[in-house]
Amino acid sequence: QQTMADLSTPDIEDVEASSRFNDSGTEFSGAMHTKLSAFKQARKRAEQDAQLLANRLALLRNEEERAWKKIEETKKRATEIVKIRNRNEQVNKQKDEAKRSRDEELKALHRHHTHIKEEIRRHNEANRQAILKAKREEVQGMKQLKKTIEKTVQETKYQELQRALSQKEAIRQRELDARRRIKHEKERVRQQSRKEFDDKLQYEERLRTEKEAEVARMEREELELIQRLQNTQSLQRAAYEELEHALSNTSRSKDGSGGTV
Repeated sequence: QQTMADLSTPDIEDVEASSRFNDSGTEFSGAMHTKLSAFKQARKRAEQDAQLLANRLALLRNEEERAWKKIEETKKRATEIVKIRNRNEQVNKQKDEAKRSRDEELKALHRHHTHIKEEIRRHNEANRQAILKAKREEVQGMKQLKKTIEKTVQETKYQELQRALSQKEAIRQRELDARRRIKHEKERVRQQSRKEFDDKLQYEERLRTEKEAEVARMEREELELIQRLQNTQSLQRAAYEELEHALSNTSRSKDGSGGTV
């Protein structure tokens, strides 16, 4: 195919032919007409090539614009996906923190309950030791009294013996009084311990009921969060599917446009 530069410069053979047939007007006119026709054909082919190139450039520009639009849409979808993932991570973090807090509260409640049981055990043991001590002192007092009576009987006369017997009776009465006081004190301590134990049981039961209600509320909240998370994941999957569908359509559109060009 001849270029515009080739057509703009006369060939050597044309110059020689022009020189040979310069005297013949008919042959020279035919050569010029042929040259002019060749120039016109070359110009038309150049115009056609320029038009085809302009069409291809326009198609490429349109394709580039569509590609940039798809890139912006993809970036927007990616940003939405990242936001959803961050929200899901935050929900999981809050759920883990709530579980740890609930476990710590349950452990603290268990430790408190164990501490109360230990206090009750120590209190009962102290009462038992006090009773045993009182009994030992009572036995020791009776032994000492017996020794005193025996010594008095040996060293005194009948009146002194009667007085000792009176003292013994008085001691026996005091012993009975002491036993009654010990029994009364034992009963009072037992009732007091029972009352404290019942109060602590009621307090622990109230704490347990409140904690169970709170756990139930947290479990309901956990179910709601899980349901919302599942809904969010469904929306996320739909967004992924829509993005994949858009990418698939973009690939098919590029394939079709490439074949046309």
